[in-house]
Amino acid sequence: MKKAYHLAPLTPTEAKPFAGVRWQCSCHNFWHYGKCKHSLAWAISQGEMTVPAIYRIDRIGDVRKRGRPKKAKGGEALSQMD
Repeated sequence: MKKAYHLAPLTPTEAKPFAGVRWQCSCHNFWHYGKCKHSLAWAISQGEMTVPAIYRIDRIGDVRKRGRPKKAKGGEALSQMD
């Protein structure tokens, strides 16, 4: 269970201390800072938030790796701007 993160929805009143992110994550960063990349990325993918100015969405892995389906491509992930 150390590698899997669980996301659960929060009500709007519960989300106030967590920087407005309406998804609760089970990772350490969420409970320490009140937000994490997992809950933020899920909220963006659900259309509840826009990408904050300190982050950008990068395409990861354009080349298909061996063992993946023929038309598989890499996905997108949040990365912090330098």
